[in-house]
Amino acid sequence: MTDENLKTVEPVEKPVIRAWTAQRFSKKLNLATVMAATARSEFMELLGRRGIDEAFIVRLEELIRIVIELNNRQEVLKGELRRITEEIDTNMKEMTQKYTEIKKIIKIAIPRAEWKKFGFDDFR
Repeated sequence: MTDENLKTVEPVEKPVIRAWTAQRFSKKLNLATVMAATARSEFMELLGRRGIDEAFIVRLEELIRIVIELNNRQEVLKGELRRITEEIDTNMKEMTQKYTEIKKIIKIAIPRAEWKKFGFDDFR
């Protein structure tokens, strides 16, 4: 690719930008990684003439590493959240069973006038 080819490239249009934003996380990460690696290995001199310097590529690579690290942390937290949710569900189910059981016993053993003290006022 020559410098002349870059001069004829049209500005990025909105549909291209929308296509980028619609990409899935892994696809964006892959595209950014390939772009940074290719820019660094083959086109630094050419891109440098257009304002993309070593610092720009270093920052892009740094952002890629940060995104990967944060995503890994997020996945760990998602796993922990699923585990906690399962634990809540299990305990909630047992609590509901115990509540239902004691409520039945209260209705049998305690006069209706006293049920309000237990937080309910059902009919028999």
